Amino acid sequence: GTMSVISTRRAAVVATVPVGASANGVAVTPDGRTIVVSDTFRDEAVVIDGRTLEVLYRLDAGMAPGAVAVGPGDLVFVAAYG
Repeated sequence: GTMSVISTRRAAVVATVPVGASANGVAVTPDGRTIVVSDTFRDEAVVIDGRTLEVLYRLDAGMAPGAVAVGPGDLVFVAAYG
């Protein structure tokens, strides 16, 4: 799966980031520095640098993670099936 970065001004995809088998939920920190994408098939949360769009690391996120939400401070919440 991939995460597409879309320019709403240009109405175009400006970047595509490979994130794994099945990209699902996505969340961006308020400062734009960190993006988290859930990979449902690999049971991971993929952490991406918001400036370079490079994958920084992957974390176990439980079985079949989906929705992702940014919390207070440095917290990100990932909902998983199991």
